[in-house]
Parts: sequence; C-alpha cells; structure tokens
Amino acid sequence: MTSSRTLIRGGFVITMDDGLGNQPDTDVLIGTDGRIEAVGHGLDPAGADLVDARECLVLPGFVDTHRHMYSGMARGTGDGLSYGDYFQQVILDYAQGYTPDDTYMAVRLGMAEAIESGITTMHAWEHNLLTPEHAARSLQALRESGLRGRFSYGPPNVPMSLNTADVLQLRDAAFEKTSDGRYFTPDGRIQLGIACRGIELADESIWRPEMEFARSQNLPVTGHFMAPEHIDDLHEAGMLGPDLVGVHAVDAGKRQAQMLAETGTPISISHGGNGRAGVGWSDPVLLRDAGARICISLDSLSGCDSGDFFTLMRMMVVGTRAIQRDPGAYPVATMLREATIGGAEALGIAGVTGSLTPGKAADIIVLRTDTLNMTPLTNPVAQVVLSAQPRNVHHVWIDGIPRMTAGQLAGDSAAEIVAEGRRQYAQIVARRGRPVP
Repeated sequence: MTSSRTLIRGGFVITMDDGLGNQPDTDVLIGTDGRIEAVGHGLDPAGADLVDARECLVLPGFVDTHRHMYSGMARGTGDGLSYGDYFQQVILDYAQGYTPDDTYMAVRLGMAEAIESGITTMHAWEHNLLTPEHAARSLQALRESGLRGRFSYGPPNVPMSLNTADVLQLRDAAFEKTSDGRYFTPDGRIQLGIACRGIELADESIWRPEMEFARSQNLPVTGHFMAPEHIDDLHEAGMLGPDLVGVHAVDAGKRQAQMLAETGTPISISHGGNGRAGVGWSDPVLLRDAGARICISLDSLSGCDSGDFFTLMRMMVVGTRAIQRDPGAYPVATMLREATIGGAEALGIAGVTGSLTPGKAADIIVLRTDTLNMTPLTNPVAQVVLSAQPRNVHHVWIDGIPRMTAGQLAGDSAAEIVAEGRRQYAQIVARRGRPVP
C-alpha cells in the first residue's frame, strides 16, 4: 500500500480502456491502496501528492510477455552466430556456468532497464535454473524490482525434463494459493508458472509430461513454437488453450493461425530475437486476421541486446508494413494495445493491469513530450509507438508505488547497478578464463 494518494495532473491520458478512450488535459488519481481511484478532469487534489503531467503522456505500463532472465548478463553475445551455434556457445557454454549470484545480477540488471523502458509487467521465462538456489535468487531479484508478472520455472538449458519436485518446493516456500486456485507471491504481484522445454526440440516425451504436470497443479505454461508442426502436434494432443502462451509461432500458416484462434492460445511475438538470429518470421497480420490473440516480448538481452520496448514496437510496425507493402498493415493503436492490455490478457491478469481503468492496480507510466524526439506532439498514440524512447520515461508506478521519479530509478541508482553488473561480469570472465563468445 502507498502512504498517500497521488494525483497525476493534466496529462494526455491514453487509458487503453475502450469505454474511457484517450483524454487530453486529464487527471489520474492513485489511491492509498495502490489502485486507480479515478480518471477525469479537474479531480480534487486534497490530501494527494501532486505530479505535474502537463506536456506529458500518461498510459498503462508495458507488458513484456516473454523474457529469458539470465540474458541480463549476456548482452551482445553471439552476434552473427546461427541459432544452433548461439544455443551451444552462449546458452549451453556460457550460461551453464552461472552461479546463483550471476543469476541474481542478470535479473537485477534486466529489470532495472525494463523499468527505464516503461515496462511494469514481466513474464520471466526462466530456463537457466541450474539449482533450486538459482531459482530462489532469480525470484528474489524479480520481487525486489517491484515489477508485476509471472515467474515461469524451467529446467537448465539442456534437453532435459523439468524437476517437478524443485517447482513444488519453490511454490510452497514463496507462493500462496489464491481463491481461484492460482499461485502468487504474498504481495499478489508475481504468479508461478512453467516454462516448458522440448517444444522447440519437437520432443513429445519432454513437453507432454511438463504440460500435464503444469495443468495438474493449475500452473500456466509457456512454450516456444519454432515450427508450424509444433502447433500441429500440440493441437492434436489437446494442449493448446488460453493458459498456454505460445512464443514466436515461426512460419505459422493459416491453418495453424486458426488453431490458435479457435483454442484461445495467445502468441507472444518476438521480432527482435528472431530477426537478430535469422530464425524466421512470425506474421502478425496472418495471425490477427485469423482471430488469434497477439502480445509482444523482447525475448532476451542476448537475443536482441536491448530492453528498449519502444524500439521493439517500432520494429514490429515498420517491419510488418514493409513486408506487407501496406502502410495500414499494422496500425499503431493495435500495436499499443498488444503492448499493454493485450499482454495482460495473455497472462490472465487483465482484471488487474493493462489499462487505466478505475479499480485496477496503478501500473502507470508518464512520458515526457517536451523533448526533441517528441516535438511537436501531433498524434500521441502514433508517437508513443514511432517516436518515443526510454529517455522519455519520466515516472513509473507499479501497484501505486513509485519505481521511477523524474527519470531516476527508485532504490539503487542506475550507476550503482551498472557498477555491480560490471564487477559480476568480471568474475564470470575470470572463472571462465576467457571472454563470452
């Protein structure tokens, strides 16, 4: 809970709520319970801390629906490698040598950068959990960041099955069962899920028991769809559904898109990671036309080198328009929806976050527009997607708690985190006896 109410005054408010729409010169009131109390003109400021949002855009924080957390200490690695070589050299060779402290620092770096980019909800797709201590340290860093999201427990980055006993041990130690049977941390911000291995390896002996375990424990599941036949196999096995977030959907055709739409299976598109590795294309127009639910994700800082959500949105919009040879193929309003409420829907938390709807959690970002890259402000929605940069993120609240104020991170400064990250990386190189590939 927050200690006082906060009134965000006079901004151009992009609510992502169909009933409220976009409202210029509008206030947003955050209550002491960390929820949005009201959105409107001239709200009473009595007893509230005032935040001047004139010449600013106010909108819900972004939702990153798929991020491999180990990658915070692997930025820039493996450039130019094939997918197979990247997997071997960066993931198996480098990341398999992580200590729990390396894992903690990787998550800490990545989450700080995420907040600087306006991300307030993160799906931690954790598939480098070498020991239960690695898992505990990763979850610790995620919780300390203050972000909302999901912690999806995965096995180490090798073709092996999930240790379900480790999952249950962490669940019982760090999560509580809610009235609807799901598992969240006591503060209600982080849900437990399963990061399924084996789908990208087309190995049913791995993915089937993992998915069956997940559903037996009422844990949402995630998997990589790296080929159309993976979607075919899951559909035939009856495994598609709204509790499964499929990632990539590389080269999916109309038939697979219809399967995803009919089963309500959301797809997290990660053009940054796919493009950098040259592994194929996920066609958002084909998927959307079939009625499939789309959200977006950055994948990993070793896969696309940046936690910049604005660049990801631009990449998806302009890349799709270029390939389709159609300037209307990816409307900016559609993109912004998929980056906010669409991501919340995919993670099953749209009743909590993703829009500035009174009663929802105050997961809010404020973007400055009095900057060279945003002046003149002519089309706010388009300029969020096509013009904004992380340097425009001025304020961030998650659950009504300030996580960035006037461009400065709450808690440890960016400089402190950078210094600690450099020290940790130096230790990794010293242990390896050679730099990261």
